[in-house]
Amino acid sequence: MEIIKLTNKNLLLFLLILSIPFQFKITELNHFQNIYLTEFLFVLIVLITFNINFFKNIKDEFNYIDLCVIYYLISCIISFLLGSKYFISYEDIFGYFYLTFLYFYIKFLLNKKFTNLIITFFVISALVCSIIGLIGFTNSLFVNKSNFLLHFENNYPYFGEVNRIQSIMRSPSMMCNFLIIGVCASFIKLLKNKSYINFLIFIIIISCFTLSLTKSLICLILSLYIILISYSNFKRNLKITFSTFAIILVILIYFTISHFLISFEPIKNYNDNIFILVDKYYKYTFFKHEIFIYPTSYYYNKIASMLAFSNNPLFGVGIGNYNLFIDELKTFNNFPLNFPNWDPHSTYFGELAEKGILGIISLFLFFIFIFYLLAKNINYFGNDLLILTIAVLIFVLIDAISLDVTKFKHLWIYLAIISINLKKNFN
Repeated sequence: MEIIKLTNKNLLLFLLILSIPFQFKITELNHFQNIYLTEFLFVLIVLITFNINFFKNIKDEFNYIDLCVIYYLISCIISFLLGSKYFISYEDIFGYFYLTFLYFYIKFLLNKKFTNLIITFFVISALVCSIIGLIGFTNSLFVNKSNFLLHFENNYPYFGEVNRIQSIMRSPSMMCNFLIIGVCASFIKLLKNKSYINFLIFIIIISCFTLSLTKSLICLILSLYIILISYSNFKRNLKITFSTFAIILVILIYFTISHFLISFEPIKNYNDNIFILVDKYYKYTFFKHEIFIYPTSYYYNKIASMLAFSNNPLFGVGIGNYNLFIDELKTFNNFPLNFPNWDPHSTYFGELAEKGILGIISLFLFFIFIFYLLAKNINYFGNDLLILTIAVLIFVLIDAISLDVTKFKHLWIYLAIISINLKKNFN
């Protein structure tokens, strides 16, 4: 068995990845409220490990994913300078500079031969996050009905009054997006080595994921299905066919359940809330049965995002300006007043709204080049890493329909893992 030495750099990376779920603010100062433990540790890591070879490494290892990262940052800068309709959000532009630097510096610290170890760090971090979340859920059953590890919903669609696990993260959806790397990696480990410990790790993480009651569950099922298909004995053409059919089906289901609440009778048991308007619905008759379809806040946010895009198609309304655009719509009663001023809650429509055409192009370049380079470098990836990456990417692509994933630190770190495992392909 190969013994991997835990170097100082690896230990620092482990602490950084372990800190990602701990999303407690360490300051209440204006413009610094989004600084968490991860940011604090990252600054310490840079101070400890920085040397001039960082710049040489960027130049020597530069590839198309790096180019996409740079272009994405440029689109943010252009939107910041030319698109900001209501105010200039220094906090948002600083955040994008930080994520770009995080990506390149993690790539600088990473060593290709330690990839499996870094993935294991993600599994451990997901396990810790899940155990803490399950402790909070158990506590709600036997001690206190609610606690800070749970997200309480008074009128959650289909469930009513319910506690959803968010663990030590800011929301259940954010937690699930973080757990996806750990749950898929632990599932692959279980398939490769059917031990009790691997089974227990997988069950703990997937249980926490399930008890979040998020729409992301349908994406998780798809990712696990793709992993199973990938390790099956089916021919390659059948694997692609089955996977493609499943992806299309899940996209349709995901879009439907997130944008519409379907009921067989009028909803009268609760008033307007953050999810629906009780007096706004479509009514259909199917074999003498009435079906009521209520558009959700995700539906209205998509419409608002397109209005923002039409306001300035080239540069958008500016990064960090979407909520102020919603305020303006509410002033003229063009947006439901009971819906909170959330962010666009969609990566794709959020790019259109805040960054315009340049933003959406930069986003699609990411996806196009990642899949292109995965296909081109398939022989340079370990089989397990390739399957894990495809499962995670498909999850993120679909979940991004109703969730803004561009600021999730764990995805930028995982992007660095993908990049470092690619053969040099850009000069």
